Amino acid sequence: MSVSLIEFDRVHLEIGGRVLVNQFDFSMEEGEHVGLIGPSGAGKTTFINLFLGLLKPTSGTVRLFGKDVSELNDHTLELMRMEMGMMFQTNALFPEWTVYENIAFPVRYHFRVPEPVLKQLVLMKLDAVGLRGAQHLMPSELSGGMARRVALARAMVLDPKFLIYDEPFTGQDPVTKSTLKDLMKQVHSRFEVSSLMVSHDIRDLSEVVDKMIVIRSGRIIASGATDEIMNSKDDDVRNFILGTGKTVQSLSKRSLTEDILESGGA
Repeated sequence: MSVSLIEFDRVHLEIGGRVLVNQFDFSMEEGEHVGLIGPSGAGKTTFINLFLGLLKPTSGTVRLFGKDVSELNDHTLELMRMEMGMMFQTNALFPEWTVYENIAFPVRYHFRVPEPVLKQLVLMKLDAVGLRGAQHLMPSELSGGMARRVALARAMVLDPKFLIYDEPFTGQDPVTKSTLKDLMKQVHSRFEVSSLMVSHDIRDLSEVVDKMIVIRSGRIIASGATDEIMNSKDDDVRNFILGTGKTVQSLSKRSLTEDILESGGA
């Protein structure tokens, strides 16, 4: 029987008289790979902040790993967040640290692990992303594709139940994107990890995920299997896919991280 990783039950969020989330119903099960798409300002950042417990809904229930997020204390939330790994659009590698130290950081931060065990863990994750022998390199010595792989290895180092990708394809050339998509599929299969991918690159996204959610103005306007969404007859969804109409004209190349920083988490 599958276990719900994330569940939104009629979630509504209103701040200062502005409706940010309007009656969200959504669930993500173990083994699923879900794409979250929509124009800027649609509510993607708010969606993430709600299930991370950074925001509490005005009404409705948000559950993470089956537990009501609003009823959890900070310590419990922190433990649950450790079950998730995140790959940032900017990679967010520490420039003064080697690849090894960047990947080891989450383990050092949360646990006291003997160095031989930590080394074995880091090297295993590097090998999993095809970067065996790169542990001594500095971030400045990495190509864009290699930096993405290091960021993925770090997101995986604590063996999370699922991964969150923030605009993983932005700034990558077609060859690198193709390689990255293949790598994601391999990692998902090898480590049996689920994934939630936030991206504006809907066509690249469609090659990795098996389910999509399209949101606009705080509402889920479409949800279903990837093929179903890509062949949708809904005008808003079609406009987004084809790159036409008001939905896409308002789109900007902003990352989840940038939205969070500007909004202060809101």
